[in-house]
Amino acid sequence: EDAYEDEDDEDDGEGLSLRRFESATAKPPRMIEDVEGADEDEEDEPRSPPLIPSEELEAIMEGADNEDLPELYGSVKKCPCHGKGHNAPDVVRAWDVPQTPEHHGRRIAVVQVA
Repeated sequence: EDAYEDEDDEDDGEGLSLRRFESATAKPPRMIEDVEGADEDEEDEPRSPPLIPSEELEAIMEGADNEDLPELYGSVKKCPCHGKGHNAPDVVRAWDVPQTPEHHGRRIAVVQVA
């Protein structure tokens, strides 16, 4: 009999019960507050590289080209994540553009397409 009494004591418990809450659809919509500094997310978005003057481009292209860049470009171009029917041109030659603070650490190149 003691075993049955222990089970009954557990049921008396700590006041567990079901509780009903008001439906969210019954309440008016809540507005999100404009938090200062919310524009920080925009800084993470990719930006176009700065325009390079034509004289500087010509000087870069007079120098030695980088033989690895066309291969790297080709491997990315063939990647299935870019989808079928991607019409990117073939790169014949490529030159590295010297890094500047405006590049934000990204590698920029000038390419000659086929």
